[in-house]
Amino acid sequence: MKKIICLLLTLTMLCGLASPAFADNEDVPAGYIPIRTAQELDNIRSNLSGKYILMNDIDLSGFENWVPIGCAENPFEGILVGNNHSINNLKIVISEDTPIYEIGLFGCISDSVIAGIKMNSIYIKALNTDYIVFCVGGISATASKSTVSNCSVAGELYVSCGQGIYVGGIVGRIKDLSDIYNDSCSVTNCISDCSINIKGKCDNPPVFDYPVYPNYKSTEIGGIIGGNEKATILKCANRGNVIVDAIEKAYVGGISGVAQTIENCVNYGSIICKANNTKCYDGGIAGKAKNTTNCVNTKEIKTEADTFAGGILGEPFGEGTVLENCYYPKGTLAVGNNVYNNVIINATALDLNDMSKRLKLKGLDFNKIWAIEHNLLTLQEVKALPDSFEISLNETFALPAEMLFCNIINSNIAEITSDNSIIGKEIGETKVVMVSVDGEYKTADLKVVKTPSFFEKIILFFEKIIKKIRRLFSGGMPEQ
Repeated sequence: MKKIICLLLTLTMLCGLASPAFADNEDVPAGYIPIRTAQELDNIRSNLSGKYILMNDIDLSGFENWVPIGCAENPFEGILVGNNHSINNLKIVISEDTPIYEIGLFGCISDSVIAGIKMNSIYIKALNTDYIVFCVGGISATASKSTVSNCSVAGELYVSCGQGIYVGGIVGRIKDLSDIYNDSCSVTNCISDCSINIKGKCDNPPVFDYPVYPNYKSTEIGGIIGGNEKATILKCANRGNVIVDAIEKAYVGGISGVAQTIENCVNYGSIICKANNTKCYDGGIAGKAKNTTNCVNTKEIKTEADTFAGGILGEPFGEGTVLENCYYPKGTLAVGNNVYNNVIINATALDLNDMSKRLKLKGLDFNKIWAIEHNLLTLQEVKALPDSFEISLNETFALPAEMLFCNIINSNIAEITSDNSIIGKEIGETKVVMVSVDGEYKTADLKVVKTPSFFEKIILFFEKIIKKIRRLFSGGMPEQ
């Protein structure tokens, strides 16, 4: 009898030990490599084309000096999905003893997707003593042909000494890197809460000898992206202060130092650029940009000596620059230094108190993009993937976000169409496994029901109208 009891206990223990591992494997979407520890995050550098997903919050405090993953010659070309988890306590300190020039969680990304990564308490300090060029970004120092979406970074970025400095809270520089890459990026739904402090002066000026970045001699600093001549920045917000003490011509902005396209972005941080026998071009949104649309800067821009400061732009990106439907505080010009012809400037200066009133912010989309919360203008949060949804037979359901991965467990019940929708094929229930481009991973319940009759459709139509009317009245009237 005792032997039987011991055997049962042993089997019970073995089953208990095996269960977590089995559950862990089930939790990971097919084709993705789980990241559960700091060491597993560090191991990404051994497979730069893999698809990874965070399964835990990651604490990097055990790494005294993090080495960025990938570089211009060997970039990260995979996928990293945040899955509602965070990466905390990244620390990088660079000096002449550690000559690294692409500084961030990643050194360089190309043909990659970084989605839903939340970084907290990062600390990056770079003292440039031997080289001119530094690219610094919380997510990645440099990027090309990549998508960065729904990411946030909070912490401190400090760079001292150098002529070619490119620093952004999310990405340092997006640019053709010596013709190694030649395509653009998109940065969407990202938030920077980084304090950025740049001191350009050096006791012993550096000597340029880093061939990967030829002729980079300006300073480009932004709350989201430092230098960006080919990227599109959409629905991003900067909350951190950006302070630059420049020795070479500097472009400084709340969203980007230099930009191609910026749309529906907002800056809350102070932007200060001090010129030392040079010129500074600083703007609430960008130092220099080609196309800026539906953007809002909520902070006054202080004008220093030899500084061209604008509520939106420091200066245009040459002829053909378009500044459309933007808002900034009274007290300065929309563009600090407008010396070009054929420049369209459609921007409105407002009192600070009017920055949270819808009727003053005409043209902004408060249905899908913008919101007023706690008397503060803000961007709407990214819509989460549904926990469950119901569709009729042969009806299609458009998924709420572009999918990195989507799999229907029972393909007899429903299938995914070429336009990223789900169509019901057979009455029944199944599950859908989804990884969105915003970095969310979820298994949702899907129910396919019979197609409603003509009269049922009429009833459903009026029910929807009633719900919209109720939402309209419950939401109250717009702010005056």
